[in-house]
Amino acid sequence: PLKLNMRAPRAGEIRVGLEGVEGRAAADCDPLVGDESRRVVTWGGSRELEVAKPQTLVLHIRMRCAELFAVELTPAR
Repeated sequence: PLKLNMRAPRAGEIRVGLEGVEGRAAADCDPLVGDESRRVVTWGGSRELEVAKPQTLVLHIRMRCAELFAVELTPAR
């Protein structure tokens, strides 16, 4: 899964999209709020990235009144 170290108060949010992956646009991302060190990004409740392997990922990150400290991508097992 894709995890973020992030902080976004109620007035803010973070959304993440994957370029070229259907159903994984930033608009499809469940809003990320709160102060968490390993928040899993989800799209419609699913944490699966839905990408073919190997593939270069291009992330689109939308932030409003938020801070992003780190992005972690954990390979599937």
